[in-house]
Amino acid sequence: MMTFTESVKRCMTEKYASMSGRAPRSEMWWFMLYFYAGLLFLGFLAFAVGNGRNSFLTGLFVIWLLVHLVPLFCVEVRRLHDTNRHWSNILIVFIPIIGAIGGIFLLVYWLTESDKFANKYGPEYPYNDIKPRLTSYNFSQTKHLLNQAWQEKYGEPYPYYTLQYIPQEHADILNDWYIRHSAMPEPTMGHQTSGHQASEPQNLGFCPFCGAAVRNTNVKFCWKCGKYLIEDD
Repeated sequence: MMTFTESVKRCMTEKYASMSGRAPRSEMWWFMLYFYAGLLFLGFLAFAVGNGRNSFLTGLFVIWLLVHLVPLFCVEVRRLHDTNRHWSNILIVFIPIIGAIGGIFLLVYWLTESDKFANKYGPEYPYNDIKPRLTSYNFSQTKHLLNQAWQEKYGEPYPYYTLQYIPQEHADILNDWYIRHSAMPEPTMGHQTSGHQASEPQNLGFCPFCGAAVRNTNVKFCWKCGKYLIEDD
């Protein structure tokens, strides 16, 4: 869960005008609290204390509103992404007659728990901006295996090589492929004696998140649940 400070920092600096990625509930609601608390405070000063005639106080109110409109909209969109919903759901509040009802649906979406797995908008929290100690070689190695599984299933190369994570449904394809091929004998040169087959690869460890067998110590990315496997120092 994000803290108040982390939420404001992320929304006002790292993701100020970015609708890409995901935002957990704590990120959006802490930022909402920050925005509306500041808006109410400055509004009170401008219109209750200054009676709307103090140009300085009124200017502060307007500047606060304008500066925060963009990050507010962006974090609302990322919150929808976190529940695996498209940003266009926000437009429902602008539909005549049913706009109020649409607003209730939108509020429910914003209150919905995060998608527990990676989706088409990004990996699960803490997402990809907290960089793991994962070499590009190891990640490329996992993508290479996924490419083989994808070609076997769909007859074409893996089309999502630019992603910096593996969506859950893609990890499931790799998992099924890996299980099938792990039980196959190792390829050998020449004739193999009847009854003699290469043994199944030894389990070298398990993913601490989903329990999947990790049969290669060089791979630090779980091909089943899509989580990073980070080594202790």
